[in-house]
Amino acid sequence: LTEMDRVITLAAVRENGAALQFAPTQLRADHEIVSAAIEQSPLALGYADHDFQNNRELALETVERNSSALQHVGMHLKADRTIVLAAVRQNGMELVHAANTARADPTIVFEALKQDPRAMQYALHRAREDPACQAAAAAPLSPSRKSLGANKFFNDR
Repeated sequence: LTEMDRVITLAAVRENGAALQFAPTQLRADHEIVSAAIEQSPLALGYADHDFQNNRELALETVERNSSALQHVGMHLKADRTIVLAAVRQNGMELVHAANTARADPTIVFEALKQDPRAMQYALHRAREDPACQAAAAAPLSPSRKSLGANKFFNDR
């Protein structure tokens, strides 16, 4: 790859982070390019090299900006309590992207249910039987939470 390839790719991801998907593999591992892509669109993490997806600090920062980025973090980070809580506190339905250990954790599931009672469909094992989780799942879905699903796509930053 030439320096011009790098410059063009950097300009592209600064304009549209999703352009990272078209970058050569070598540039998907370039710190400056990946950082610029994620800054523009947190969901660009899904196109980054696995080293970035498995970086806990970067994953947490990205999920805090956009809960949907949870689907793109490394598998072991989908079980990280802090990262999963950051996601489900924004959008309870992101529980679907959490690891099974997180989906069985009553604390995580309760936080997801407080945000969106429909998240109970993704809860596992002891979390389903937890009285606090059952009560949260029975709570009515407020109008502001109903509209959250559509709005999350516009909250990319």
